[in-house]
Amino acid sequence: MENEEDQRRIRELESSLAKLTLRLEALEAKVSKSPPPVPVEAFHNPGPPPILPKAPEPERATVVRPPITPNWFADDQKTAPIPKQDADAIEYKWGINGLLRGGAVVIIFAFLFLAAMMIGRGYVTPPIQFAGELLLCAGFIGVGIWKHDEKEDFGQLMCGLGSFGLYASFAGAHVYKHLYEGETLVALYVLLSFANLGFSHWRSSKSFLTIGLLGGLAASMMPMQKDNVPLSLGLHFLILIPAALVILKNKWNEMAAVMWFMSSLALIWPTTTGYDHLARVGAVYFACAITLYSYGKTFKSTPFDVHSGFLTTAMVLTGFYAIGIDSGHKGSLHAIALTLIGLALGYLMGENTKPKYASWLGALIVFAIITPLGFTQKIAAFYYGIEALALIVLALRFRLVALWAVGFFTFVFALVAYTFYPDKMAVEFAVLTQLEESALLVLFSATTLLNIRYAMRQKAEELGDIALFVGSTLLVAFFIRSLNMFLGSGTTVLNTDDTVLLGVGISGVATVVLATIIKRPGLYAFSAIVTCLASAGALLRDHYVKPQWVTVVMLFLAATAVSLGGLHLIRQTEKEERNLATVVMGIALSGFFIRMAQVAGSHSVLGLNSETIIYLGLAILNVVWTGLAWRTRSIGHFTMAWLSFAFAACGEFQLAEPSFPIWYSPLLLFVPIVTLTILYIITPRKAPEEGIFTAGVVLAAWILTTAFLQQELGRAWIGLK
Repeated sequence: MENEEDQRRIRELESSLAKLTLRLEALEAKVSKSPPPVPVEAFHNPGPPPILPKAPEPERATVVRPPITPNWFADDQKTAPIPKQDADAIEYKWGINGLLRGGAVVIIFAFLFLAAMMIGRGYVTPPIQFAGELLLCAGFIGVGIWKHDEKEDFGQLMCGLGSFGLYASFAGAHVYKHLYEGETLVALYVLLSFANLGFSHWRSSKSFLTIGLLGGLAASMMPMQKDNVPLSLGLHFLILIPAALVILKNKWNEMAAVMWFMSSLALIWPTTTGYDHLARVGAVYFACAITLYSYGKTFKSTPFDVHSGFLTTAMVLTGFYAIGIDSGHKGSLHAIALTLIGLALGYLMGENTKPKYASWLGALIVFAIITPLGFTQKIAAFYYGIEALALIVLALRFRLVALWAVGFFTFVFALVAYTFYPDKMAVEFAVLTQLEESALLVLFSATTLLNIRYAMRQKAEELGDIALFVGSTLLVAFFIRSLNMFLGSGTTVLNTDDTVLLGVGISGVATVVLATIIKRPGLYAFSAIVTCLASAGALLRDHYVKPQWVTVVMLFLAATAVSLGGLHLIRQTEKEERNLATVVMGIALSGFFIRMAQVAGSHSVLGLNSETIIYLGLAILNVVWTGLAWRTRSIGHFTMAWLSFAFAACGEFQLAEPSFPIWYSPLLLFVPIVTLTILYIITPRKAPEEGIFTAGVVLAAWILTTAFLQQELGRAWIGLK
């Protein structure tokens, strides 16, 4: 039974396999089906060869590639993706970069440990240590020279390691091993620096130029003998000149700037000693000439220095430093030598205009600002003042911003020399005769006016407004100082406060008039400030401190300035702003009137003192403003009328025992009652507000009328109390 079952299964499998075979053969026949046969025509008419149809090409499978994600940090977006490294490449890379270098580090540490152990046990003496160090560094240098053409700057790296090692070995042999004196150390450093500079010249290496400069300048500062300044300066230039030649040969502009900085630091020690000042200053100027010549001849515009501004800056800083180390010698005329150096450098630059003009600008700044620093304060003030005037005239003539900038700073130095007195550590006027100070003030005023004109000629209107504001401030200060000089002496006997107030008052009127004519915002702002100061001075200053005529003049000037400025503002502004200007001007003028009444109170023919006459003034102001409000029906006049009414009404209840003429008290109470009635009639009212407004007016009228009746009925001729 089991055999029969097995046989049956085998037959079914064979049948299925046969069916699959037939289907596979049919599929293959369909794919490789040959074209139909071409019928053969007669032999005698062959005709053109038949065109056989092409066999259908098998369909190709479409390969879908994943999209390439762009790398936004790559330099080129079209670069094909880097294929992954296989395991052998990764193993090779780690084996070369990791194991070998790690093994090299381990070997170095092993040698160091072995050397330290041998030194500690006394097997290696200091001379042998020094010789070993030299041999090791020489080996590095030798390998570097031998492999100088290898990739990745392998040769220069090896030479640099050897050079640094030699510097350290030379220093260690002197400081720790005491194998030779300091002079030998300096000589070794200088020779090694020459070697580094030579290698830099041969291989065009900035790194070795830096190493040579550092080592050589360090050698020039080593204290072989503490007072041997000439040798230190000589070694300094012995290194500086070859380094400059290397820079010029390779056109390394940025290295010239580095050389100036390193040279300036290295010169601090020898130039701050007590050696001859001409030698020290001359060394500073000579080093500046060498470094800046190298910078100018190799100059090329960079984002950090487009117009060779470093050359001008370095020259000016050098001039300030030279003045600083020569502060004990008055005059400091040696700065003229730096000016000549700057002029010569400009001519030596050739056709490169940017360093040429930068050199000349530096020479101009040194001559105009630095040279007078050693003079006395009086001479410096005149020197700077004349220079400032000449430079601004040239700037107006040739339209050069550089000339104006130098002239502006020169003018600032002139003002400092004029006002600052260092012995007292306070801002005071320099000790000058009246004639000398007058000449300086005229010089400063002319320079200020020319600066204002220069700024007004520029396209930027904001610059002109700023110049008007600042320049007007200076002119007012000069004017006030002039008043103090001439009115503060002689028969007038005015103190400083008097002359300041008078000067501010006169300047307020003048600036308001000028602002009305010129119509510039900067002058408007200044005139408003001066007018406010004049008004505050006229109202708040005690009139007993000065002669009374000063107060009267100040009140007149302040009132004139406020009136002119207010009228101009009222004419030029919109209706709402006109009302505000009217109120502000009215308050100020009312204050001036009351102040004038107070000043005149002690001389009143009416029998009133300076306090009680103020109330009469309030009543008069109430009548004036109410009349203007009746005539113009202006909101500004309405506001002033109600304000004057409030002050006049409240002032009546501040009176002491009546000791005045018979007409005084009735008048002061009758005026507010009448003006209240008039103001109620002419003040426009809206229906919702009329009830509250009317009630307030009735209450005020009842209070004033009651007070009036109380005083009048209590008089003797009536007899009611």
